[in-house]
Amino acid sequence: MYELEEKQYLNKLFEGRYERTYTSRCAVSGKLLHIVNQENAEEIKNFTIDWLKEEKKRSVRLILEELLEKCEKLIAASQ
Repeated sequence: MYELEEKQYLNKLFEGRYERTYTSRCAVSGKLLHIVNQENAEEIKNFTIDWLKEEKKRSVRLILEELLEKCEKLIAASQ
């Protein structure tokens, strides 16, 4: 839905951080990696930094680290 200009669904994706299964959290982090762009990079970056402080599963952390790197590149490119 977010990709169809339903911006409020970004918050729904953010809620996926609290899913019980790590596979669900992997899916959420992967979706964020897919939709991050210059418009939402700062918001997703801040969210990702907070999530990384709590996430224990390596598979999720790897995607989040990639997401954080992509956010930083997008932010740097827009300046």
